[in-house]
Amino acid sequence: DMTQEALFKRIGFLLKGSVETLIRTDTELKRFANNLSLTLDNLNTKVSTSQFSEAHAECLSKTTRSCTALTSEITFSHSKRLNQGYLTFGLLSRRWPIRRNMNMQKSMEIAYIGLIPVKTQFTLTLNGVPKGESLNEKHRLYLETALETFLRHTLLEYRSLEILQVVTGNVTEQVRSVDINITVTGTIKPSRYVDISHVVDDAMKSQSSLFLEELINYRDLSLSIEDGEYFAGIQQISAMNVKAVVPAASQTPSQGKVWA
Repeated sequence: DMTQEALFKRIGFLLKGSVETLIRTDTELKRFANNLSLTLDNLNTKVSTSQFSEAHAECLSKTTRSCTALTSEITFSHSKRLNQGYLTFGLLSRRWPIRRNMNMQKSMEIAYIGLIPVKTQFTLTLNGVPKGESLNEKHRLYLETALETFLRHTLLEYRSLEILQVVTGNVTEQVRSVDINITVTGTIKPSRYVDISHVVDDAMKSQSSLFLEELINYRDLSLSIEDGEYFAGIQQISAMNVKAVVPAASQTPSQGKVWA
């Protein structure tokens, strides 16, 4: 048996060591550390108070032993070029290796009952883009930021779902239209499942006119108004082939930018 203080200290020690080991050994996280100055700054562990009854019930379902639901908050420092949503999705996708490393200590059984990373992909078609002008990196960032803002506001009713990042991938350009592969990542609470593919598909199809209006009129202090002129003449937006993507244990979005 451990005192609460000793338990917190032990869990914190194991979690910190496991994450730091992953940063040193995982190919992508190691690259973040070397090229984007990723380091673990601080870790704080406490008894879970938010949704405690749900967390405790989930905890009990994983073991026959006595159970304490804990919340650990990890603070990282890194270059501004590393997108926070990308990093969050990447770490959550590696939750099983992190837990496995912690469970190498046989004095206690550790189960993960936290947020689950989810991802969906679809093709966005824009009709009415400028003739002869290609979608460049500034246009991509403008579209990603506008779509991320739109989805976060539109999907507020799904409190279990949080949108982390929108990433543009392959582009197929025609005379006055463009097809863009879009990846949307997020997190859900395990006790309140939300099908990210279904809700994103519904939002893009039922409120395409609203998104078109918001895209044309989108303003962000970090973006140039000129970058949005590419979208000013768009007459129609459509989304198709929305599909869920189940991330592997060490998978992050395969296309698009790691950094903002």
